[in-house]
Amino acid sequence: MSYQGFTATWIAGQEGLFGGENTDLAAPNALVVAKGLTFQNGMWQKEGGAVKFNSTVISGAPEVKAGIDWWPTATIQRQVVYTGDGILFKDDGSGTFSTTLKSGLPTDKNPIFVEGGAEAAGNNRKLFCFIDGNAVQVLSGNGATTSDLATPPTDWATTNQPTFGIPHKGRIWGRGNPNDPNRIYYSMASNHESYTGAGSGSISIFPGEGERLVGGVSWHGRLFLFKDPRGIYWVDDSSTTAADWEAKRLTNTIGCLTQNLIREIQIFTQDGFKDDVVFFSASGGIHLLSAVQELGDAQSGSLSAILSLDRWLRDNLNLSQFAEGKSIWYDDAHELHFGVSGKAITVNNQRLTLDFLRSPPRFRYTNRDTCQAMWVRKDTDKIERPMIGDDVGFTWTLDQSARTKGGAYIGDVQVRESDLSWVDPQLESIDKIFDWMEVHYLATGEWNLSVDVLIDGLLFETITFGMDASKVVQGETQLGSWLLGVSKFGTSTLISRRRRRLRGQGRRFAFRLYNEGDSQDFKIMKVIVGFRTGGAKPEDE
Repeated sequence: MSYQGFTATWIAGQEGLFGGENTDLAAPNALVVAKGLTFQNGMWQKEGGAVKFNSTVISGAPEVKAGIDWWPTATIQRQVVYTGDGILFKDDGSGTFSTTLKSGLPTDKNPIFVEGGAEAAGNNRKLFCFIDGNAVQVLSGNGATTSDLATPPTDWATTNQPTFGIPHKGRIWGRGNPNDPNRIYYSMASNHESYTGAGSGSISIFPGEGERLVGGVSWHGRLFLFKDPRGIYWVDDSSTTAADWEAKRLTNTIGCLTQNLIREIQIFTQDGFKDDVVFFSASGGIHLLSAVQELGDAQSGSLSAILSLDRWLRDNLNLSQFAEGKSIWYDDAHELHFGVSGKAITVNNQRLTLDFLRSPPRFRYTNRDTCQAMWVRKDTDKIERPMIGDDVGFTWTLDQSARTKGGAYIGDVQVRESDLSWVDPQLESIDKIFDWMEVHYLATGEWNLSVDVLIDGLLFETITFGMDASKVVQGETQLGSWLLGVSKFGTSTLISRRRRRLRGQGRRFAFRLYNEGDSQDFKIMKVIVGFRTGGAKPEDE
């Protein structure tokens, strides 16, 4: 006999975190907790694990402040890191960081790595390291030491050094010294170490606006430059005569704090993927450059406003530490990752992720990792995987198939509380009697998924679902459901489903799914809840 009641279905993976206070404005599948998850496979799944790249700690167990996957040739791969004790280290390919490229560098700065060189056939590729207060360091090819930039501008002297660099149209561009913080300098096209030869020069970027230039990006043939706290500009270098190049203002209503929080990305739209640039504003918002470019105002391009995340970001993050934030674009998963500091925390213990495989993007977060440095490293499958450097001398490769980071971490998802009026409008003011919950999933192993049942804002009960294809946990009932994938069909490629009885009653309903077992995973496709009406409550209740 078929069930005589209502059913509500939550399709997993459609929505990310909703951070607004009025959750009734959110979609039925929106989440109020999206911690330690991934949406990569169109499900709710525990995010990939992490493995140490260097199994032995870097000498001195320092903070890793920056890193890069450096390819001096097409066949040689090296990792270069900058540590909090002022040392540039290079890995020899074995993950030991045994080569000291340079020591005695500033200990309290966030360096920026820029790839250049190879200006002509036979020239070495060069890695430039821009460090506020120190001469730009240059690593030529697979060398064992770095050297100071050969021919800097005359006003890059002693501690008056650039804070960031950008490759753009065959040159390396660097922000000016602290005595002229609104000036951008460009190298010769034929020699990236020369800022004084023919064809090199500088441009003043609206010196009366903003405090200083803090970052930039070469995008769609234009060099865009950002100021703190506000101001975005672009360089019109369309003329073949460098003396005619000039700065133009894009907007004076919004800016950025650091080069490390500006990233070129790809966004999924109904017309396919398109390029864009995402940046964090000084006030903590997440913005799209394309919208600012087209409409000239800040709010129109605010992803965090569109996703109702502004309040969540302010409530959960330490905005005063945003200048220390880091970010990467993970192209294989179409994800943008930010490493920032949690409330009252001074290390980047929060990794925020925007998944751009849907429009609008889906937001999730984790506090599993310390992300003092972030970069991507090409693996043996030619996929550029996320890498992080922590505050105790280790570097890590993320998004690994084993759900472990040398121990357990949590995958945690909670749907928004709802009166279920999206199932039927008459349910808005009526009590419901909840009869059962059914979970559809792909089998992952012999462990359980815990489910908290929340009725009218209170935890009513916690039930469990086995995540293997055949195990039935104690007290589990199947209520006539045919379980695909059980026994002789035991394989994670078949959909399993299990049903558990519920016993609660109330007006508003939500649930939380979680697992924090080491090397344990879950792959949830959808959740169905069966319920009946219990009559309307008096209006004064």
